[in-house]
Amino acid sequence: MGNVCCSHGDPKRGSPPAQSQASSAENVNHSSTTAHTILEQQPADNGQCAKVCTHSQKSTIELKGRSHSANGAMIGDLFNKYKSPDQDIIEAEGICQLCEDLELEADDFRILVLAWYCQASQMCQFTREEFTNGLLGLKADSISSLKTALQDVSSQLKPLTSIDYHSLYKWAFSFALESETQRTLSVEMASQLWKVVFSPDEPPILDFWLNFLESSGDSVRGISRDTWNLFLIFVRRCAHDLSTYDETEAWPSLFDDFVHFHNDQTNQNCSKTSWDGTGGGNVISSP
Repeated sequence: MGNVCCSHGDPKRGSPPAQSQASSAENVNHSSTTAHTILEQQPADNGQCAKVCTHSQKSTIELKGRSHSANGAMIGDLFNKYKSPDQDIIEAEGICQLCEDLELEADDFRILVLAWYCQASQMCQFTREEFTNGLLGLKADSISSLKTALQDVSSQLKPLTSIDYHSLYKWAFSFALESETQRTLSVEMASQLWKVVFSPDEPPILDFWLNFLESSGDSVRGISRDTWNLFLIFVRRCAHDLSTYDETEAWPSLFDDFVHFHNDQTNQNCSKTSWDGTGGGNVISSP
């Protein structure tokens, strides 16, 4: 898998690829409003999610053993160590060095958590303000304390149960966009990002979903924000059993196609029944 956190090279380069600009191929079935009603009940997501998700909203996350605040001067020294020689920004090379010092791969979930705490607006870079605010929120001012804080936070962000995880998941879509005008992610980028965001507790259905997207070829031209956000709800309902999927709800038609594809592949005769609450999935966790 490619390096999601530094996958664009120059994050300010030109316009997004035509594939990502194309309107998404998935249409929405409006025979019911259940799925979209759930989506509408989530916090507003207008492309500025990175500025909406403040640290005060991460109320369930505890930083073990970090009761005191971080030292701002030490954070500044850490930023200076990794920033570009000719710009007051940590760019791809500095991020790679930071990852090496943290003993983490650049596509590790904990690096995504760092970018989330920093509320980074672009992949492959941290501004001084972003980096400082992120480490203050993590109560970290050294590589050692940052390493511990990222481990603590990551261990509490579970895709199927964590309230705070939903904020990170929604923010990740905006983080992966290459420009303000881009409206969809390419299937390749979305697939790489799904692997990272679900890595703390990968749902059984994820590999089947990614295989389906890969086999769909050019018929799926991009992943829209609605589809991205609804996929987490889909996973929380159907992670272990696709018989809980109800086509009469207003899911994107891409989800219908996936369920049919999966059933055909496994010769599974799925009964289309509503979620009955078994497995604790009746209440979908959201911020």
